[in-house]
Amino acid sequence: MYEIEMFKWIREKKGVYDLASSGVLKLEAPQAEAPPLEEVLIELYDIPRQNLAIVSGAQEGNFLAFLAVKPEYAVITVPEYEPIIKLPSSLGVRHVKVWDVWEAPIKPGGVLIFSNPNNPTGRYLEKRELAELADEARRKGAYLIIDIIFSDFVTDDLRGFPLENVAYSHSTDKFYTHDLRAGWVFGDKEIVRRVKYLKDLANPGPREAEKKAAAPCCREGLR
Repeated sequence: MYEIEMFKWIREKKGVYDLASSGVLKLEAPQAEAPPLEEVLIELYDIPRQNLAIVSGAQEGNFLAFLAVKPEYAVITVPEYEPIIKLPSSLGVRHVKVWDVWEAPIKPGGVLIFSNPNNPTGRYLEKRELAELADEARRKGAYLIIDIIFSDFVTDDLRGFPLENVAYSHSTDKFYTHDLRAGWVFGDKEIVRRVKYLKDLANPGPREAEKKAAAPCCREGLR
């Protein structure tokens, strides 16, 4: 009941390449000095500092954002990344599953959580579509949590994401590198403030060495 089948399968198998982490060819972090990771991400997404929190990975970001909004119910799109599907039930939050984000019953106190691009279908919502969903959530007193860890594969335009009532999670995993990890959550400043508090309660980090290694990788996105 409390196992993530995907991770159980990965732990039991051995292979030459780790396709599960998109790590066929790792990106070596440049040796040149880079600004602090926070500064790089603020510029990359063009967001205020109070709208950004550094975490240890995208999954931790999803978990903390979910706890931060304290939803009364959750909506999940299917198919979806297994840890996202199991997140609400693991915390005892009632939830419904829909085939499409536009079918989601957005009501006060609720949260719609999904990956964009979707894992595994690859369906991608443009920022104008995200803005429509965010506006609907704001008007109805609900929230969006969006895992955008694959976004860099489909767009170079990482600025202008709608922030109000939304939290986005990302990390160096998948696109930048697979042998080091630093993550981040950005979005609504109140959600981010709660994420920082919860992060400090449970797992302060990532460590400075991880952040320093991640900064040059993310800085490549500015070029």
